[in-house]
Amino acid sequence: MMISEIAVRGLAFALLAAAGTARADVIGGADIVPTTTITSYTTLYPIEAIADGITSDASPYNGFAATPGEVGTIHLDLVGEFDLDAFRLWNDINVYLEGIKDFRLDFFDAGDVLIESSPPFVGPVGAVDPVDYSFPTVFSVSRVDLVVLSLHAFQPNGPRLEIREVAFEGSIVTAVRETPNHAALKLEAAYPNPFNPSTSLPYSLDDADFVRLSIYDANGRFVADIVRAERSAGEHVAAWDGRGASGAVVSSGIYFARIESRGQVRTRKIVLLK
Repeated sequence: MMISEIAVRGLAFALLAAAGTARADVIGGADIVPTTTITSYTTLYPIEAIADGITSDASPYNGFAATPGEVGTIHLDLVGEFDLDAFRLWNDINVYLEGIKDFRLDFFDAGDVLIESSPPFVGPVGAVDPVDYSFPTVFSVSRVDLVVLSLHAFQPNGPRLEIREVAFEGSIVTAVRETPNHAALKLEAAYPNPFNPSTSLPYSLDDADFVRLSIYDANGRFVADIVRAERSAGEHVAAWDGRGASGAVVSSGIYFARIESRGQVRTRKIVLLK
């Protein structure tokens, strides 16, 4: 009886998840830019916090907390191209029997084409340390979608998605920030910050290129484009007046300025106060 390639691949995922494999580099922190349409429970726990390098389960708590019961997809854009063979998950911000129960990983290449998907994995309960989920190497990955399928339901107020931090293990294929063929991209700290009603965002390019500078809210939802045009080499300054794409003034809170150019991404946290 012939065993399908899909079945063999699924079996390999399962065996590696149980046994683990030898790996090289940890890919996390500044190498990952997370976004999502899942609603944050509070602006204190934005989606950006799952890739800031802070993994403590003690107060002051850090990570992403969603509205109770809400599930969906978290997009993990990688700054560069990587061969991946493990996913590392710090589940639950304060280790109170919350967080992801079942999830799947979808792997995409630089052209945003799906390479393959993992079988469902089961998230840990009450684990302070991270859990590694090993799988056969997936090559030339530029983005991974963390698809949250279900939640642990032990929290008294209902199940809630909580993640302290995420990372991957594998090896680098191309590092955007080190590749000479890519223009070096910098996004400096906004000033003033916090701000009201407007703030300035300095950025620079080594070579002329197309630039997109956008604003996202604490939940990773698009707010407005500030720059979407060709820009010359050198230093530039863009301004945001606290308005969304519709022209309406947005509410006070945490926002993120995200600049993209020729595959590079840089992000800065800004705070609007009223």
